[in-house]
Amino acid sequence: MTAQMDDDFVKSLKAKEAKMKDSISAKKHEIAVIEKQLNSIKRAIEAFEGIKYGHEPKAKIVIPAHYSKNLTWSEKVMWAAKETGGGFVDTITDVIAKLEPELNKKAIKGMVTQYASQLKKSGNLRHEKTGIKFKYFI
Repeated sequence: MTAQMDDDFVKSLKAKEAKMKDSISAKKHEIAVIEKQLNSIKRAIEAFEGIKYGHEPKAKIVIPAHYSKNLTWSEKVMWAAKETGGGFVDTITDVIAKLEPELNKKAIKGMVTQYASQLKKSGNLRHEKTGIKFKYFI
């Protein structure tokens, strides 16, 4: 009876070993598929290296001849920069605040800061750094 048990035990171990080999083979195949996908992704990334995103030429903003409360913030900032001959955020803010006294000056300054930065990045507004501040001009 022990010989039969030994044979059954050996058969059981061999069956488990075969299942494990199949499982290992399947996992190796999965790894190979994933490695191919990773290599494909790496090639795609390499193809895009050196491309500068967010620096594409933007449409030039037409500076309005007259101020209006209906202008976009970009147009308001551009108009005020033109009217002042160039100025810091505080100067541009003051110009807009005088024309729209019903608006909160702190909110105006926040909008001017945001849009002046965007306009600078898009090439619509030039700038000159003075200390830690930027002077914006057309």
